[in-house]
Amino acid sequence: MPAPAVVSSPTMSEVVSVRILNTAGQTIAEFDIQPGETIETRVNISGIYVVQSTDGHYTKKMAVK
Repeated sequence: MPAPAVVSSPTMSEVVSVRILNTAGQTIAEFDIQPGETIETRVNISGIYVVQSTDGHYTKKMAVK
């Protein structure tokens, strides 16, 4: 089973809405993250994902193995 996708917000100063997208652009998880919080989300298939704030200010690729 693949490892969880881990998203953290060590430098953010306010709550941010975040989504995790697969390579087809489909949202597989969506949640709000508090400043300093770490969230682990189970991903069923290993691969490359995109973590993106819903306001578009933050986008990062993530590999899940």
